[in-house]
Amino acid sequence: MWDPLLRLLAAYLLGSLNGSLLLGKLRGVDIRTQGSGNAGGTNALRTQGKAFALGVIIIDVAKVYIAVRALPGLFAPGEVASAPLQQAWLQVGCGFAAVVGHVYPIFHGFRGGKGVATLLGSLLALAPVLLLGVLAVWLIMMMVFGYVGLGSMVAAAALPVLVFLAGRAGWIAAHTVEPLIVFGVACSLFVLWTHRSNIARMRQGALLINTARGAVLDEDALVDALASGHLGGAGLDVFVTEPLPAGHALTKLSNVTLSTHSAFRTPEATDNLLEASLEHCRRILRQGY
Repeated sequence: MWDPLLRLLAAYLLGSLNGSLLLGKLRGVDIRTQGSGNAGGTNALRTQGKAFALGVIIIDVAKVYIAVRALPGLFAPGEVASAPLQQAWLQVGCGFAAVVGHVYPIFHGFRGGKGVATLLGSLLALAPVLLLGVLAVWLIMMMVFGYVGLGSMVAAAALPVLVFLAGRAGWIAAHTVEPLIVFGVACSLFVLWTHRSNIARMRQGALLINTARGAVLDEDALVDALASGHLGGAGLDVFVTEPLPAGHALTKLSNVTLSTHSAFRTPEATDNLLEASLEHCRRILRQGY
């Protein structure tokens, strides 16, 4: 019992070695006092230049890569190698622990970055094909909207779907699909949580749409932003508590459109579900059971 916990603790401590803060000490600057105040690669690039930002990314990716690839088999490589499913769970656990360490580093007063670079490092170690998928989503969002934070949030939210698709296509080992889906959901929610302050920096009058998970938004902050007019409106299909309690503040705002966790139910989705059900019935009749 204690052995896996010690490895997770080691991964957290390794993740706490924040690249921008370590390099900032060498330069005599605390990057948390510069620009957006975030101790991550984007703020490092904007405030300290390309060379500094490259060093930050290398450190933040390398530390989690080491945590995922080295720590699960440390001290007992033969034991882990003989149990691939156990290895997969240990690897995703160490990866998530390192991401948490980056965001809440014990060595830097628990004020770190937002976990994007460390998430990429985890994917590089766990399944490079997922890294390519996440980068593709991020690049598309950047080309369309031009916002790094938005691209990061959408790419993180897409990770569980990418894991599912990669598993169906056989691009990742079958025994890793379940651990990677759990890792993807946990990391996507965590990264979205770390970007919650981005709501306050959205353009005046912007519209917000959430059809992912209710927990990715701070509902109290959202209500305040909508009531004050900072956000022009919101379209919400998911909530922290479902069904939405009667009399909830969101139901009293005129600039909010609510639906009951049914955004997926387009005519095309309904047709696909019906066709899949019919095909399943036909297969049962053909096979006789």
